[in-house]
Amino acid sequence: MIKQIKLKREKTIEALDIELTNKNIPKQTVIENQKIIRSINDLYDTWDELTVIIKERYKTGLGEYGGYDSPMGFLNAECYPTIEASIILASQGYYRPAISLLRCWFEDSLYGIYYNDHRVEFSRSLYEDEPQFWFMLNMSDFLKYLFKFPTFVKFDKELIKKRKKEKEKTLQIWMNNVYMELSAYIHGRGVWRTEILNIDLEEKPRKYNKKNFNYWHTVFWNVSCITTISFILYNPKLLNKYPSKRKKILEILDEDCIEILTKNFGVKY
Repeated sequence: MIKQIKLKREKTIEALDIELTNKNIPKQTVIENQKIIRSINDLYDTWDELTVIIKERYKTGLGEYGGYDSPMGFLNAECYPTIEASIILASQGYYRPAISLLRCWFEDSLYGIYYNDHRVEFSRSLYEDEPQFWFMLNMSDFLKYLFKFPTFVKFDKELIKKRKKEKEKTLQIWMNNVYMELSAYIHGRGVWRTEILNIDLEEKPRKYNKKNFNYWHTVFWNVSCITTISFILYNPKLLNKYPSKRKKILEILDEDCIEILTKNFGVKY
């Protein structure tokens, strides 16, 4: 007697019923912005080099923070998918979400400095489910903490000599202005900045906009520079043992910042 075999019914998998993007947007983005695309690739590669150095410099082998040896290493690792998602969204025409993600990068990387010095708090927030310890400082309190470091204070004194007439004459003002701008894209007052107000309401709110893409890149560069300078001021010897990498990392900064770091803080170029 032939035994009948009952076949399991396969589950039907349905695709998301949404057009995720206008396929022409990334093509236009790449074609019309070759210089910026190269810059983005360089900035991302530089971030990768910097985070690898940080991971090595604070290496203990204990892996006590989610497999990482330091809060800074853990939070830098958190930044990778955030940065990549921001790049993808910007290339696809989702400019406001792309910019809003840059605040996550800004916060995660810089708060790594605070938690590197407050590891008990970080461990409690990570493992003891006590949310009151998680990013307990707001940005203004964090900046007050950061600029208690003599290196940050000295850097600003040198920078203001070179930028007396500029709006962002100090690192502290620069950091605060960038953070406020990033916050605008998350909260309601950022709505007016989106492309949706400049298009026909019957169209889908996704169109290539060179001005918006360029602006996203400007903010991306600013966050890259601020985090790089901050990591170096926190540990001026951070890059010195990496001659093959340090020049590439420093060269994302402008000439004024490079000169101050190399002349006043013993940073090797």
